[in-house]
Amino acid sequence: MNQLQSLRDVHGCLTGGLMECLHSARSQVSAARPRVLASFSMPSPHVEPFGLF
Repeated sequence: MNQLQSLRDVHGCLTGGLMECLHSARSQVSAARPRVLASFSMPSPHVEPFGLF
């Protein structure tokens, strides 16, 4: 295996791993959203910053 091919494989692996990581993080955020909203269900000024969830 030449060096260029191995570099390309490493890059592909990193990119694939990054996409997998992002997808995993996104699904964890989606799963956590109802719990976050439930824990901040009381009307309070602290709810607003969590609008991104």
